[in-house]
Amino acid sequence: MKSRANLVFARLEGSANAYYERRSLMIIDDERPILITLEALLQRHGYQVDTAPTASQGLKLLKTKSPSPVLLDLQLPDAEGLETLDRIKTELPDMHVIILTAHDSLHNASANHTRLKNCSVW
Repeated sequence: MKSRANLVFARLEGSANAYYERRSLMIIDDERPILITLEALLQRHGYQVDTAPTASQGLKLLKTKSPSPVLLDLQLPDAEGLETLDRIKTELPDMHVIILTAHDSLHNASANHTRLKNCSVW
């Protein structure tokens, strides 16, 4: 029989796990320095981070996990970012996607909202 303290601890541990599961996200980007930097920065802020260097690996991971949001690079080696965005939105319509790009404009993006903003990690 479990003691009352063990039951309370198990309940708290379960709550913490649920909290961190909600704070998970995925980064799909082929540039390793960006991937590593964003992953470290977000983990420091309490996020569980899954990473994928290609669109196909990212889509495969999304079928087994449900991180939200997804940070998606538009320039990937195996697929166009907007095509990947369309696939994500078709297969997982409630998924939030944040587009990362070095370009200063997004034309014909099928994102729910588009906001252009300078971003700096430093």
